[in-house]
Parts: sequence; C-alpha cells; structure tokens
Amino acid sequence: MNYIYFNTEYVGQSDTIKTIPNGYIDKTICGCGLTSLALENNQNTIIAVPTKALVYNKVNQYPNKRFNGLICGVYGGIKKEDITKYVETQNKLNMPYKIMVTYDSFYKCSDFFNNADKIIIDESDQLLKYTKLKIDNKYNDTDVITYLYNICEQYKNKVSFISATPIPLIYMPKWIADLPQYKFIFDNTTKVVPILLKRTYPFKALKEEIILPIELNGSVIIGDRKITKCIIFINSVENITKIIKESKLNKNDVAILCGDTLRNDIKIKGYNRIDNVNRLPKYTFITSSGFEGIDLVDKEAINIVVSNTSKNCQMINLLTDLKQATSRQRDKSNPNYNRYIYIYNQNNFSKSEKELLTIIDDTKKQLKDNCSLLAELIQNNDNRYISTSIRFNESATFTTYTLLNKETKCYEINENAFNADKYFILETRKQFTKGFDVISSFEIQPIKVAAPKNISPYSYNSLLTKYKDSLYNKDIEFSEYEKQTENYKIIHLYYVKYNSFTNNSTYAKNMIKLYNDDFNRIKYEVREMLPNGVYNKKDVKDAVNNLYKQYGIKRKFNFNDLKNEFNITYTETQRRITIL
Repeated sequence: MNYIYFNTEYVGQSDTIKTIPNGYIDKTICGCGLTSLALENNQNTIIAVPTKALVYNKVNQYPNKRFNGLICGVYGGIKKEDITKYVETQNKLNMPYKIMVTYDSFYKCSDFFNNADKIIIDESDQLLKYTKLKIDNKYNDTDVITYLYNICEQYKNKVSFISATPIPLIYMPKWIADLPQYKFIFDNTTKVVPILLKRTYPFKALKEEIILPIELNGSVIIGDRKITKCIIFINSVENITKIIKESKLNKNDVAILCGDTLRNDIKIKGYNRIDNVNRLPKYTFITSSGFEGIDLVDKEAINIVVSNTSKNCQMINLLTDLKQATSRQRDKSNPNYNRYIYIYNQNNFSKSEKELLTIIDDTKKQLKDNCSLLAELIQNNDNRYISTSIRFNESATFTTYTLLNKETKCYEINENAFNADKYFILETRKQFTKGFDVISSFEIQPIKVAAPKNISPYSYNSLLTKYKDSLYNKDIEFSEYEKQTENYKIIHLYYVKYNSFTNNSTYAKNMIKLYNDDFNRIKYEVREMLPNGVYNKKDVKDAVNNLYKQYGIKRKFNFNDLKNEFNITYTETQRRITIL
C-alpha cells in the first residue's frame, strides 16, 4: 500500500500530486477535489461515473475560474459523432479533452481510449451495483461492467479506480489486485456528527417529526439543531412522492433528483427536478442517483438520510451510500455543515449468511451445467441447441449470471455478478444482521433522539375510532396536524373509496393502491394504439409524444421506452418499425 499525505483540504491545493496516479485509490474522504483535479489538468481524460445526474452536475460547473474549458458529458442520447466533434474542437483550441461518461455509455468512447492520457473509474464502489446491467442491443453479449473491466485491463497502464469507500479487492477481477494501491491521508478534515432517530417506521417519522412541524411552525428542533430546510436522501421515488403528497407540500417548495426514466417521470409528475444545485428549495429529495459525487450548496439545509432496512430498494448502504450522502453539502458557512440526521429501523435477515452463500453456490453450479450442455450441443451441431438456448434465456437467472462469448458462441459464467451478491452478503449485510448497531459505524459519539411520546394519539386505531365517532357526532373535529398524518389519510381515503372501514392499516393501504395507476394505464394505451404491424418511425414518435402530453408528462419520446417500459419487441429498417 502506498500512502499519500495532504496538509490541505483539497487535492488541487497541494503540490503533492499534479495528476491522479494509476492504480486502485482509496481517497478516504468524499469531496476532496480529486475529480476536479482530473478535469482541470492538461491531460486528455476520460472519466466514467455511475449516473447521468453526476455527469450533469460536473459538466454544469465548467468553464470556471480554475478551468476555462468545456466538459463533454456522455450518456443516453449522446452519439459517438458528438464526442468526435467535441474532441476535434478541443484539438483546434490546443486544449485537452475532458470526457465524463456514464458506465453504461462507456463503449461510446472506444475511439478515444488509445489517445487518452488517463482513464478514470470514479465512484468505483458502485461497480458491483451495475454488474447485471446490459449495455444495449449492439453489445447484448456482455454487460456494462464486464465491458468496462475488459477495457480497463487492456489500458491498465493508464487506469485509475477511485473511491472513498473502495470495494475489497477479493470481489474485483484478479488483475486489479496487481495494480498499485494508494491511500490518501488528509490532516485537515471535519468530523460529521450523526443525529440518530431509530424508528419503527422511518418514513412516517420523517413526515411527522420533521416535515409537518416545519410546515406548521416554520422550524423544528431535532437534537441540537434548529431545522428550517432539508436535503433528504431516500432511495425510493415512490416513497418520496408519497411523503410529498401526504404532507401536502407546495410543489414550489420541492425538487427531486432521481434517475431519468419514463417510470420516474410518471411517478414525479407535477414536481420539479433539481435544475440548480446552488438554489435549492425548502425540501430537496434525492435518490441513489444523487449519492455519488454530486455537489450541493446551501446555507441552512441539513442532510437527512432515511433508511428502511427491511427493503433492499430503500436501504441506504452504510459502507458507501451513507458516507456519500452525508458529504454532499459543500457550503462550510452552513451551521449544519457538520451534522446530519439519520432515521433508520432495524431488521434481521430471514436467512443466515451460510444459507445465502449456499444458494449462490448451488445457482452457480446449475448454471455451469447449463453452459456446459449448450457448449456440447453447439460443438456437435445438435439442432436442439436453439430450443435449449431459448428455454434457458427465458430464465432471468440465466440471463443475469451468464455472458455469451462472441468468438466461441458459448455461454460463460458472469463472475462479476456473483461477486456483487457475495459482496452484499459478506460485507454490506454485516451491518444489519444483529439488529444494526449504528453507533459502532461512526468514529465519534452520535446524538440520539428518542421517539416523541405523543405519537400514540395519532396511531391508526386511535384515529380510526375518532373518525367513526365523527360521522355521528359533528362536534368531533380533527386538528390540522391529525389530518396531515399518514394514518388519518389512509382511513379517510379508504372510507371515501370503499365506504367502509378496516382495522388492518396494511390492507387499507394496499386496497387504496389499486386506484390511479397512470403507468399501467399508459402501457395499456400504447399497446392499444400500436397493435402488431409496420409503422412509420415519425408517426410512432408523434403518437406517443401526444399521449405523454395528455398525461402531463414532461418527456420526449425515446424508442427505448417501447423496449424497456412497455415490453414491446421491435426491429428498425429504413426508418420503419415492425412491432411484433
């Protein structure tokens, strides 16, 4: 291990390094300016990052006083010709090219790998998360991360993997362990104190203990902080919009940062996406798309991380996401700069570590047998290969954990996908298996805030009894605070829709969800509008754009919508589309 010491806050302020060294780098802290160094030096640089939001965030910061040049952002919709044009312009200006590209668009930079001085894999702790993501139809024999690893191995003399929470090398391809390893040590760091709210229902606690008091009183005291403005990290778009609606927040007080997909556009319909990180509203909601590397600037907002450890899609990973989320604040004049609120619950996994690892091993053995069978059939020119291959590919497990070798035409095990699962079980999962003691995860003593004792009058059963009584006694009224609670709204909505009551709040919520599903309605209308047949490409585009407009969705039609969201297979020839 090579240690590099800094006595400055940002890497660029030091004379220690002028370029990022090749190898596997543990930068130890987020926001140390390492990415900025790569973007602002005189080297031709390609930087791969997990999300489009991170590309947007960095690209929009340039040109500036430190670097009077443009950054080329590459993601879905950007073509190779666009990159070529940018590079040619930079060459004419005698300036280095700086390309920031999402992992899944990395292949678009293939023409520039040879001439690049540096290839940087930023936020490399996220690599395992994307191992099961296919690139596109042109590269359907591999996945995003396998392609990225192959390119990096080919150019390993110029590659740097960077993270503040690097993945242990045992979960990475073996060749990476041979790269030089670096750990950055900073003298000038700020310890962040967590304010812990351990709650049975984290999202309910966020709404009733923080958001509603701010709405009613203008502020709320949590721990040792007076809170008037929030940056809220929740890894669930559905829960974000649910909280916004149930709290009846003014849409002008809300902005959301989440993945750029049709599904998300439908879920956040009527609310603004973040368009300026220097001008945040009262409530800024961010999903995992904003955990990595994004810079947020505000003089009063406090970071709030909400983790429901009972559901993986909503869980904030202590090893990576929590550290990322809590370091997004960049304005040191903010009195809440060294604080954040962590709202969480506890969960015991239903299966032991040994049981889960056995499942992985059994799955791997079965898939190896399947791959061997297909290899044997193709070697013997057996016609059963086609039908057997189709049958295997109808299995989500087979397609997720195998790759097609273009040269041999045989399937192989995707080791990266299995490593991703093992990493979660053996590393991340350890944080939660014994009830999840969050205190042991921090270097300093946190501030613990007990649940308020006045929650019981707002329980589901208490409000249900009062609601029933109010139907026959007009003197019984609900306060504004009671009306804002989730339980009151569930009771009221269920009664409005079904004209009855149920003592089971979970049942009531599930029954309410049966109403108003715009996403499935749009899927149905597209299928009705485009039955099997041959269509002009422009006609399809215009028809679906009109449908989006009818539903109030701010989105321009992308042909991937048909493939990804509506499960429609299509082929494209001479600007005509055949829908099968």
